[in-house]
Amino acid sequence: MTDIHKKYNAKILLFGEYTVTLGSGALAIPYDEYSGYWDFGAGHESSKHGLRKLAEFVSHSPELNAKYNLTAFYEALENGLYFNSNIPSGYGLGSSGAVVAAFYDTYSYSKNREPVLLKHELSLLESAFHGASSGIDPLVSLLNVPILIDDQYEITTLKIDKIDYNMFLHDTGISRQTGPLVSLFKSKLENDNNFKNAVEQLSAINKAAIQSYIMGDRISLFIHFDWISKIQYDFFSEMIPEPFRKLWKTGLDSDTFKLKLCGAGGGGYLMGIVKDQNIIPEELSGFNTSFFI
Repeated sequence: MTDIHKKYNAKILLFGEYTVTLGSGALAIPYDEYSGYWDFGAGHESSKHGLRKLAEFVSHSPELNAKYNLTAFYEALENGLYFNSNIPSGYGLGSSGAVVAAFYDTYSYSKNREPVLLKHELSLLESAFHGASSGIDPLVSLLNVPILIDDQYEITTLKIDKIDYNMFLHDTGISRQTGPLVSLFKSKLENDNNFKNAVEQLSAINKAAIQSYIMGDRISLFIHFDWISKIQYDFFSEMIPEPFRKLWKTGLDSDTFKLKLCGAGGGGYLMGIVKDQNIIPEELSGFNTSFFI
């Protein structure tokens, strides 16, 4: 029953970090540099522990337990099932989302084809790993196509032509947990009016950046990226790893590159954009930087 050949890709949330939790727009794409698949074997206790945790969560959920073949899942676990993945944990690339996508794809009795309902069910499953989940990560991993989340969570799958947007991922070398950062975001939103106003501005700019990306407008995309970078530098300082604040500010002061959060921040990857990929700023040399689009 378990397909050990099918791969479930990582995901990148291009635009909409944090604001998507408020019902604002977001755009996420699959990232095939990292992926995971079912496998069997001895060892791999970390993966097996996570799968057992997922199994227990589903078995105790009245909304979920009747929808999945837990007998087959437990039997596979007894036979050494694990999720063989090179998706780095704590990097905002959807490591737990890929596991959830694989579980749903393999052990669900019936597949939901309505994206909004599918996203909801996947979010319930992923909450087994880190509390509240938007469901975006497993949805992108499962469908393996770009996902546009419009206002109020209207979901559209997209086919986007490959364009050289000069965007890159910048490895901080720091693993982090999403939950505490999301809690901090919610607390600031409730208690700081200036932060709340900044988030509203960020939501509007994210929408504009998404449209620039979809339309293939690199010039306006760079401008919107700059605005996002400024707001995050000023109001999301706790989410920017301290060793990278100077580099972030250098980008803001230059006209060659910009940085922004990739997911929750706090570590993992930062996302960046350069105006001209043929002219890599000297400030980025020596860092683990990889262009992806």
